[in-house]
Parts: sequence; structure tokens; C-alpha cells
Amino acid sequence: MFRFLGGVPRLIVPDNLKSGVNRASFYDPEINRSYGMMAAHYGVGVLPARPRKPRDKAKVENGVRFAQSCILGRLRKQTFFSLAEANAAIAGALDRINDHVMRRLGVSRRHLFETVERPALADLSGNDYEFAEWRFARVGTDYHVEFDSFFYSVPHGLIRQQVDVRATAKTIEIFHRGILLRKVDADPAGRCAKRSANAGNVIYHAGSDSPRRKVDFFRPYRRRFLL
Repeated sequence: MFRFLGGVPRLIVPDNLKSGVNRASFYDPEINRSYGMMAAHYGVGVLPARPRKPRDKAKVENGVRFAQSCILGRLRKQTFFSLAEANAAIAGALDRINDHVMRRLGVSRRHLFETVERPALADLSGNDYEFAEWRFARVGTDYHVEFDSFFYSVPHGLIRQQVDVRATAKTIEIFHRGILLRKVDADPAGRCAKRSANAGNVIYHAGSDSPRRKVDFFRPYRRRFLL
């Protein structure tokens, strides 16, 4: 969205969607960690709208209603056979709306944006924000952390401690108290590589138990089985 606008505002007022706000509150809302990282990357403030207070985001509500009638209403009888074709039709409808001269103001929405709002936007950073999913995980007794049915080894001194897992489309990173412990590349299919960045540390799939885990399980019963 910021790339489309060509700049960054000082403040954004999102709805209380779960992907952006974990706990809604007028005084101290809890922002989703991934959403907060995005805001920190662009240097923008986040002030979620209050629950059941549509006037906090009145312009957004009016914009959504306007888009539904002028874009979706115009395209409702058309059939698209690809996402690119649908996006092209939506872009054309959006250009017509932005270039249309409003009767009361005598100028178009695009003209107002270019002359009033764009100069107030801050410059974009050099790199776009890369979406990352954050999760809490607990280190198991075999000093492995599970994420999406894959296991990642960490130092054995962290057994039973909580760590943070950061997953992007390219890497899987594990942090403990802000310190990076592991960084593993993800394959193009979106699944984690079977072997970690450190040689000799194998990442086992959750569907099959590791040989070490099997040996540790049967060790107390070896005398009984031999008898």
C-alpha cells in the first residue's frame, strides 16, 4: 500500500483485525508482532480504532462503500479467467474514479492527493518490508524446537526454555531473549530444509521419530527385552 501511495503517513488507523491487533484497547492496545515490525520498518505509528466505534475510521467506511458500488458494482457481471485479468479491470475502474472531477470541489481525487496529501507523506525506505510470522516455542528435552512439523536443534542449555521463531518466505530464525540462535534457509516450496545451517545437525520431520529419540526411549527396557 505504501509503495502504491509513494510515501508513508505519520499514523495509520487500522481496524481491530487479528492480523494487526491482538487485544483491542483505547488506552493500551496490543499490536500484533508482525504488524508492529512492519510499522517500525516504515517508521509509522499505529492507533487502532476503538471496538464498535465506526466514527474512528469514518473515511475508511465511506471509501469501502464507495469502492463496492463503483468498482464491484461495475464488474459484477463480468467473468475473469485469471487474477491478472481481474486486477487489470479493477485498476481501470480505479483510474476512472480517481480521474473523475467531483462536482462540489471542481477537481479530481487524484489532483487532491497529488497537491494536498502526497507532500505530507514521508519518504519510503530503500527496501520493502518482508513479511515475517512470529511464534513462541518451547525447547524440548531433546533440545529441538518444532515449527510447522519440522524440528530445529538449539543449544542444549536452553531445554524447556521459551524461544521466538521468526519465519519468512526465505528463512527460519530462532531467537532467545533477542539473540539469534539459528538461521535456516527455506526451500522454494515454502517448506524448511531438512538439514540445518550447522553441519551435522539434522532437522527431523515430525512424522517420523528421530533415531536418537527411539534409542533413548527403549534404553530403560533393554534388559527386559533381552530376557
